[in-house]
Amino acid sequence: LHCCGSHDYMDWKDTKLGHVPISCCMNTTSCDTDDVKQIYTEGCYAKVVNFLDANIGLVGGAALGVAFFPLVGVILSCCLAKNINKAKYEQMA
Repeated sequence: LHCCGSHDYMDWKDTKLGHVPISCCMNTTSCDTDDVKQIYTEGCYAKVVNFLDANIGLVGGAALGVAFFPLVGVILSCCLAKNINKAKYEQMA
């Protein structure tokens, strides 16, 4: 996403780390995290929100696709439990 921090790179100054991490660098092999020209200064929150807004169909489709299989499992489990219970009473009669 080419971003750093939630709102901007200064968010890292208020953490226990106390400085901008190397992951905020434009070039991770040689980077001075104190040099604003070498790090991403824009925050990630707005970028993530914009990405989700632009790809809401894809995100929703993926969520439904992932939720489909557990839902099928629950339905099949209920059918199995009903048939086991039904078979148990048929044997007693």
